[in-house]
Amino acid sequence: MKPKCSEYKNKFYKKSVCIISDCFIPTRNSASGMIYNLSRSLLKEGALVTCIHSGQNPEKKQSHFKNYDISGINFITTNFLDSFRNKNIVSRFFFEICLSLILSIKVIRFYKQLQNNDLVIWYGPSAFLWLPTFLIKKISNAPTYYILRDIFPDWLRSIGLIKNNTLFKILHFLSYPQYLIPNKIGVESPENLKLLKQKLRKKSQLEVLYNWPSINSKELFILKKRKEYSKIRAVYTGNFGSAQDANNVLKFLNKFTDNKILEILFYSKNIYPKLDKINYVSFKKTVQENELPNIFHSSNCGIVSLNRNLFSSNIPGKFVSYTQFGLPILCFANKKSKISRLINENECGIVIDYKDDIGINIEKIKSFCKKIKSNNNIYSKNSKILHEKLFDIIQVKKQIGSLFDDI
Repeated sequence: MKPKCSEYKNKFYKKSVCIISDCFIPTRNSASGMIYNLSRSLLKEGALVTCIHSGQNPEKKQSHFKNYDISGINFITTNFLDSFRNKNIVSRFFFEICLSLILSIKVIRFYKQLQNNDLVIWYGPSAFLWLPTFLIKKISNAPTYYILRDIFPDWLRSIGLIKNNTLFKILHFLSYPQYLIPNKIGVESPENLKLLKQKLRKKSQLEVLYNWPSINSKELFILKKRKEYSKIRAVYTGNFGSAQDANNVLKFLNKFTDNKILEILFYSKNIYPKLDKINYVSFKKTVQENELPNIFHSSNCGIVSLNRNLFSSNIPGKFVSYTQFGLPILCFANKKSKISRLINENECGIVIDYKDDIGINIEKIKSFCKKIKSNNNIYSKNSKILHEKLFDIIQVKKQIGSLFDDI
């Protein structure tokens, strides 16, 4: 439930808060925007915020931050090996291990700056950042809140990226301290809460912490005049790989040969040449979060895709952004998943499950597009209602701030 404003009390005034993550703006993903918004929100409440992350240093690359207000935020950063982040799963593993070690060295170097810290907020999914987080906690004796978004390495095994049991056990051993160090862990859905309780056999430090917007709706955006298109324009933003079931999306769209009502724009680093050959699909370069409002404003619906074998019940950041702007949702996922139930129960879009008949799925999309074109677009209205109900940064601050009550 969305909390009433009167229920929220500012517990961050004059508190030193350290946020550690593997990314920050201007990196082009939802997590970067979410951390930026959380940092700004805490600053407005009088907190002293330090962000520790991989990425560009604002002092050296000021021009890259010209569209953001980073005044008042202290930074401890490294961009060493940042180019390895998105190459493949092996380079990603190498990047995360190295990032953990480098940030640990940075934490030791800046220990005087961190020793008066009052709270550590650790944003996953980087499971290996437990080492620098542990050091900050030891230096400052501050409580730690872990915002856990992916259950690693279980999700890798569930979609077939890890098949060797020995490798799985090694990764599980190396990443397990992520569950031991935090005072409290916030997962992104009730289903993940249940999974983690079974995995860890503990309950007291676990809770559901939903995502929050990566785009600040209170900022003024100059929206271009909306063009009317003959077809329904669907937009996809963010990563598009194994976790998003890219190959099955490709197979489905290749079978949708008689499509005359839908066009799809992918804003993603992952480009599939075969997908780009489909006449109603086009790929664009990824954009920064502050450029997304105009893209959403010129779109009719947003696409979400999740691997139907995914172990955990994820709610992607792009889904939060789509609902924030009232976009109906076209979702490719297991119809029994959390996100599918959210969409169906709140009537804010449709779900396409590859296990269902291809003909039925295609007719479902055609009907969906016709309803979007109608004057009574109930999907859009319900999308906004869902956003207001679940994805509230005030509720996030309330839950994280509760750690101060436990001290």
